[in-house]
Amino acid sequence: MEMRTHVVGDTQVDALTAAAVGLFSIVVGLAVVGYPVETGVVAAGIWLVAALLCLPRRLSIAAPLCFLLLIPADHMTGLNGSAHGLFALGATALFAFSTLLRDRLRGIRRMDWDLYLLAGMLSGATLLHARSGEVRGVLFWLAGCMALFWIRAEERNSASPARQVEEALVAAGAIGGGFAILERLGALNVHALSAIYRPETLELSYDMGERAAGLSGHPLRLGTLTMLATIVALVWLVHRRLTGRTTMLTIGALFLSLAGLVLSGARGSWLALVIAVLVIVFSLQRAGARRRLGILASIATITAPIVLLTGTWRYFYERIVGAASHPGSIDQRIQALEGISRSWPQLPLLGLGFGGAPEFSVLMGLKVLNLENEYLRLLLAAGVPALVLLAIVASRRFVAGFRQLPSPSAVSALACMAAMVVNLGTYNFFSWSIGPSLFFALCFLASPVVRRSRACPDGIID
Repeated sequence: MEMRTHVVGDTQVDALTAAAVGLFSIVVGLAVVGYPVETGVVAAGIWLVAALLCLPRRLSIAAPLCFLLLIPADHMTGLNGSAHGLFALGATALFAFSTLLRDRLRGIRRMDWDLYLLAGMLSGATLLHARSGEVRGVLFWLAGCMALFWIRAEERNSASPARQVEEALVAAGAIGGGFAILERLGALNVHALSAIYRPETLELSYDMGERAAGLSGHPLRLGTLTMLATIVALVWLVHRRLTGRTTMLTIGALFLSLAGLVLSGARGSWLALVIAVLVIVFSLQRAGARRRLGILASIATITAPIVLLTGTWRYFYERIVGAASHPGSIDQRIQALEGISRSWPQLPLLGLGFGGAPEFSVLMGLKVLNLENEYLRLLLAAGVPALVLLAIVASRRFVAGFRQLPSPSAVSALACMAAMVVNLGTYNFFSWSIGPSLFFALCFLASPVVRRSRACPDGIID
């Protein structure tokens, strides 16, 4: 009699389970039919979180960050819906949610107060002047905060978190440079990779054709990404003890990134790379490793004949003094500096918002609405406090990086931050939906290393 009751009980449970599964299937089927796009987004989110939870500690930061850097969401029609930057916010929110499932609120650190304050100040100024437009910037900075929280949470449980951020930069830059080379050689039409991919096209010169955008969607974004990848690869070669196979891979990534940087025609990124190289040389002298300067000299010696034989030198010539130099753009930047230097006392304390900056530029008599200078944009959008806070952010990371020398990750952080200080003055970096996320990741490189949890006994220093 007891056996029958047990069987009947199991049968009842199985029937309830089957009914629940059947009802759930019907609901899902109706959702797919009625809301196919929304259902697809939810399903993709669930699979993404599952994939993040299954990643090994060695790739828990590198793989998702590389994915974020490679997807040109700003130039893919329909991917962001009606809100530009929605993809970046959604992706970083899922990254953060995956860490919440394991580590709760372990991604918040007091030393990041200036980064959160910068995001809050710029978001507040944007919302305060919401009528002027460009409210999308709030999504960008929220995405940056999510990305910072996620990296901080993964820092305690991941293997070599700073190294993983560097690996993501090098991989994304090398892949972007590789696609730029294939496009330039005519072996691949990057525009035709996806029907929804719509990259910006900028002409280098009449004879040399268009500037490369690779997978970044815009030549200046490709230039920034490949510039950072080149810097990190150089630091690896001169500061880290690499195995033979890793050395060859790093050299390959270096030349792919460098080629993408050249083909992008991004002069600001070229200048930023020069500044970064000077920082690397200084760090070698500070670390007592002057003999390793020979590695940089060897790279330069190998690169010079390649530049001459392949005709790459023409890109530098055309962009600096040739037909593609566009001296008018330099004059416009000078006019903007002169105009704002005269008119900035008239700005409100919290600025005019990013949408109000073009209108103020017109009142100053400027002929160009796109200032291509992030410092001027921040000044107009959020006032002097935003510039002061940005200077505090950069200064604190420089100090933290110097204190950690001769750590290779500290050298990468110092060189990349120095390059970004220059690059921010040459184009609107924070108009890129993942710009704040990338900036916060670079700030993370300069942060002091925290102790790992018992789940990851890799040591204290990368």
